[in-house]
Amino acid sequence: MGKIYTLDFGLDLVDWLADYILKEHSAGTLDFSSTAVVFPGKRPQFFLRRALADRIKEPFLPPCIYSIEEFIQYLAQKSDRQQQSLQSAVPVSPIDATFLIYKAMGNLNLSYLGWQKELEFAQILLWARKIFQFLEELDKELVSAKQLLNLQANAAIGLPVPDYLNHLLENINQIHIEFHALLRNYNLTTAGFNYSRVAAAIDELRLDEFKRIYLAGFFALTACEKKIFKSLITRKQAVLVWQRDQDQWPIFEELEKFFAIKPERIKSKHCPGVKIQIYEGFDIHSQMKAARDVLSAMRGLEDTCIVLPQAGALMPLLYQGLPPSLESYNISLGYPLKYTPIYALIDMIIRMHDKRRQDGSFYVRDYLSVIMHPYLKNIAIEESAAEATRILIHKLEEVLLGIDKSAGWQKRAFIKLEELEQDPFIFQAASGVIRNAGLPLVEAGALRGILKRIHQKFLLAFDVCTKLSDYVSAAQEMLNFILEKSKVGGDIFSGEAFERILGILEEMGQSLYKDEPFKDKAAFFELFKLSLSCENIPFSGTPLKGLQILGLLETRCLKFNNLLVLDLNEGVLPKIDKGQSLIPEGIFPVLGLNHYHKKEQIMRYHFRRLLGASANAALFYAASSRNKEARSRFIEEIIWQEEKKNKRLFSPDKIKRIHFKLTPKRQEFSLKKSQALLKILNRRVYSASSLDMYLNCPARFY
Repeated sequence: MGKIYTLDFGLDLVDWLADYILKEHSAGTLDFSSTAVVFPGKRPQFFLRRALADRIKEPFLPPCIYSIEEFIQYLAQKSDRQQQSLQSAVPVSPIDATFLIYKAMGNLNLSYLGWQKELEFAQILLWARKIFQFLEELDKELVSAKQLLNLQANAAIGLPVPDYLNHLLENINQIHIEFHALLRNYNLTTAGFNYSRVAAAIDELRLDEFKRIYLAGFFALTACEKKIFKSLITRKQAVLVWQRDQDQWPIFEELEKFFAIKPERIKSKHCPGVKIQIYEGFDIHSQMKAARDVLSAMRGLEDTCIVLPQAGALMPLLYQGLPPSLESYNISLGYPLKYTPIYALIDMIIRMHDKRRQDGSFYVRDYLSVIMHPYLKNIAIEESAAEATRILIHKLEEVLLGIDKSAGWQKRAFIKLEELEQDPFIFQAASGVIRNAGLPLVEAGALRGILKRIHQKFLLAFDVCTKLSDYVSAAQEMLNFILEKSKVGGDIFSGEAFERILGILEEMGQSLYKDEPFKDKAAFFELFKLSLSCENIPFSGTPLKGLQILGLLETRCLKFNNLLVLDLNEGVLPKIDKGQSLIPEGIFPVLGLNHYHKKEQIMRYHFRRLLGASANAALFYAASSRNKEARSRFIEEIIWQEEKKNKRLFSPDKIKRIHFKLTPKRQEFSLKKSQALLKILNRRVYSASSLDMYLNCPARFY
């Protein structure tokens, strides 16, 4: 049999593994390519290579290092070759996976689910995506057809869930089988399908290229992982290494029974314990202020990690939480696309089309929100500078809002684009403003051309599309037009956001659904928006350099001397998505799937391991006046453990409460009355409300 090692939390798993690999490796050679190392994620591979390089200090061939999903994909491809398959299956894109679910349901004669055949793909996208996620879990946990048929039988009797879910569960086995059949037909695969295929073939799978396989840093294992790991350990080819402390972890107890091997305990020789300081703020910005103070007091931040449980805190951290003296930092967590300016523009364009009337006119407020977006009003078209476009757009704003009444456009709720394009006043007035500002003159005809180009690229391009590939091309042209003609480089993450959106469009343009006709553009907009709203921006940083900004799962297997964890509030960490699954949580244990209690235990383990590996930890949470008990159960556990250790209640004074000291300063307002201003005041018609405004606040009046 192989071996299992269990390391204390205080040990650096990567350093220990580097020493162990060197000790086990044959002397006299620097070729480690016959060694494989498998981690839960991708990040530890950089640290392991550095640890080996620091020890060897000369060129060497490193081990083959994989994340678990990369390793499973490697095994699946090897299995295909051993079974003499002509071609290994290609990983399916997210849109194709959901399309195949949609197609599977359309191919079958499903009881009570005939309605889905009448829906557009975009209308069923979210539903299909949730079914796909459920099927992935079924594959990874090796849920058998018999279990699903039993579930179907119970659903037919009537589980205590809504009828539409009972009807779905009655047909889930058919959908599962048909989905796998479609994957094979198109020579595609998914992560879950790879898992199940490898688990079925692992005992016959030859891995002669590896003398030793190290499975490092795992906690909860899926049924497939258990079967694969046990096969590798039984043939004495693998060593399993995990970390734990003295707490009772039911998952580890279960794994020890499953593998039937007594782990060898490796204790930390120097374990002074972690110094923990808890900070209470009142919002995310107060936490950032305290985090900056903590970081500023540290000497060198190379061995420091900031954990962000929710990506929405990234912008406040970058602008408010990092000390000005910080030279470098690395971000390794996904930032939601829906928080970026380009997503906001796309969302506004979609909303504007949603409210478009049958005669082709647009709602004025929606139209203005689109053309006033910074990316549009700073477009430089041909010989005209961005200033000319900006002046034109602001003149349009004045005209449509009735600020400039001489054009006669006030009190219009809807407008047609051709009416704007044919109104000479708008372009003559804008040209005059450009001339008076001392900028290079742009004639009214050229300004009309600028507005027509903007209308065509952003508002009318989708009108002539009929199928997905047409809509994709129009969206790609729109984004590339912004990149070429507008100033987007000043926005943080703008490059990464455009790259990710263009990548999603590329997937759509090459998808199995690309030639399918759309009933109208609303269906494409719905599909596009849903695809973007679920996506994150991946960051390709430098994992070994500077301060590390990570999500909790990105910290797996890593050790940091200094640790800051923000947003330690209940519902954020741990975040339990009890209502996110299409399938009720009560059905999960019946099928052997992870119940939310187990998911909470997994998050607790990663938090406790990271905390136990650090020397100094600062934990931050926000307590509002309405909810004083908002702090995470993880903080409550730390407080409870200290109370048990000291045998007295935890003193509230030990929590540092974050305060701001504000000293209001009155600044007198003054405005020099020039001859030009006096002329304006003389021409103005004064109302009672304007005089009241002057008396109450002269600055607001002017």
